[in-house]
Amino acid sequence: MHSLKRSLLIGLIVPLLLILPAVAAIQYWLIVTPAKAEIDAQLGDFALALARFIHEEGGMVSFKITAQAERLLLTDQSDKEYFLVLDPAGRALAGDEALRDPPLRVAPDEWQFVDGVLHHHRLRILVFGTPCGAGVCQIRIAETFIKRNQVRTDALIATIGYSLLFGLITIGVMVLAVRRSLAVLNQLNAHLLAQNPHELSLWQGEPIPKELAPLIAAWNQLLFKLQESHRAQQQLIADVAHQMRTPLSSLKMEAELALLEPHPPAVHQALENLNRAADRAARLSAQLLSLARADQGLQAVGQWQMVDLKTVVAELVEEWSRRALVQSIDLGFELESALIYANPSLLIEAIANLLDNAFEYAGAGSVVTVRCRVAGYRAFLDVEDNGPGIPAEEHARVWERFYRAADTADAHKDASHASRGSGLGLAIVAEIARRHNAVAEILSPQTGQGTRIRLSFPAV
Repeated sequence: MHSLKRSLLIGLIVPLLLILPAVAAIQYWLIVTPAKAEIDAQLGDFALALARFIHEEGGMVSFKITAQAERLLLTDQSDKEYFLVLDPAGRALAGDEALRDPPLRVAPDEWQFVDGVLHHHRLRILVFGTPCGAGVCQIRIAETFIKRNQVRTDALIATIGYSLLFGLITIGVMVLAVRRSLAVLNQLNAHLLAQNPHELSLWQGEPIPKELAPLIAAWNQLLFKLQESHRAQQQLIADVAHQMRTPLSSLKMEAELALLEPHPPAVHQALENLNRAADRAARLSAQLLSLARADQGLQAVGQWQMVDLKTVVAELVEEWSRRALVQSIDLGFELESALIYANPSLLIEAIANLLDNAFEYAGAGSVVTVRCRVAGYRAFLDVEDNGPGIPAEEHARVWERFYRAADTADAHKDASHASRGSGLGLAIVAEIARRHNAVAEILSPQTGQGTRIRLSFPAV
């Protein structure tokens, strides 16, 4: 996959790596050239000093220098020094005869530098012409390359070290600059990943570069359209579910009345099927309305308050105990005080759906237990039954809308009765849990068989 960060870094670092050697070569030249010139200038000073010891008397040229002065002039801490003084006729007045090579002619006060070899040592040789009577005397000063080699070595080490340090610092600054420049993209990526399909939020991060402004504007516009579409969809579901409640209630009442009135035995089964279908449609309508209300949040400030799970469950005891008695279900409660911050109406809807799910799939003769308690910083609400349970491979999917676990109820119900489930109950529970920053999960039941669904809330 193409990486913008990688492309930017390659576009910056590769030219830098190509430029650095050229810059290093220039720096090396700028260090070595003046140093070599300085060393050559020192040879020139030696030559001028030796020129003072050339004398002319009666047309005769002589070179007179004391041994002490000679040692002083030719003493060097690093290199070996040599010299040769020639009169205008080319006769050696003093010094090392081997310095005659290479043969050169110089004008008065002229300098020439050449490289040569003496006693197997590479030398830097200065040939200097100094006026000597009617002619020109030559002073040749030679020096080994120890200082020059040391200058080159030091210059090379300094250049490489500086280039590496400069390169590393520059690359580090480039990486930090690119990372900082692209930080807004990382924030945008995190913002996108954190989006919930039921609660989209527009980008409201830190100020963005003007190059990204059109992208962010287009993204916010898309989110706004999706928000409006989602709101319209949820409003439509709520309106349809609300409008269907009255005719479905009437249909159910008429079907129940028809069953109570005298009727031919041949239509009895049809009337029972009609009654069950009306009941299922009414339940589906109620669940759709609950789901729409959960999606919309109903999060007015006044509707959210401190509640005790024990109190909320206690409000449902009478209603669900009667239903349990009718369905021959052993319903039990193990309640402890557990304070949470919640929307009571949504919380009651979630508990009702958990109980309805347990009653529906556990079946007659089953045991259903509701528990609530506090442990650490979490408040727990468990609804457990000893029914056939939910296969482990379907634990993740049962929270999806309109998904029904594969025939969990078929073990004890006929097909018509088992089909009552709409696949919305646990989806409603999951959405309400999300609204409360709670976790909905399926755990192993304490009895070893059945289903235990837990809602874990932040405790107060």
